[in-house]
Amino acid sequence: MSDLILSYSPAVDFGADFIPQLVEKTRNAVWGGVSPPQKPHEHFVVTKRDETGHYAGALYGLGSQNWLYIHLMFVEPHLRGRGIGSEFLKAAEVEIRGRDYAGIMLFAYDPPAPFYLKNGFTISGTFPNRPRPETEYMLTKILNS
Repeated sequence: MSDLILSYSPAVDFGADFIPQLVEKTRNAVWGGVSPPQKPHEHFVVTKRDETGHYAGALYGLGSQNWLYIHLMFVEPHLRGRGIGSEFLKAAEVEIRGRDYAGIMLFAYDPPAPFYLKNGFTISGTFPNRPRPETEYMLTKILNS
């Protein structure tokens, strides 16, 4: 058995098409020559303003591989508990259902996790003590057509 040799040199120019070709070869090897349907990356932003015109909060996510990955969601502390976060999640869900996405995925810490469970998410994974003392949760919501 031969030894694997890993080398890195920033001076090596693999050519502009090297990475796309490598990705395609990997997809072919994994998916038996048939890649799953892919959508281009899409940025999703949902915002809401309060009665004074200031931002009450926002949701930002990235659509990739037929999933919406929520990267951040924030509601001003004095406006929490009024359903604004749930409105953000529902608006994102309505939008991606129209785009035939499989579901929504996000990471959250305890205590926000119960909020997401209330909104139909399930815990798909846990990461204790990462990156801080709390537990990090991977939450998903599968969309049934």
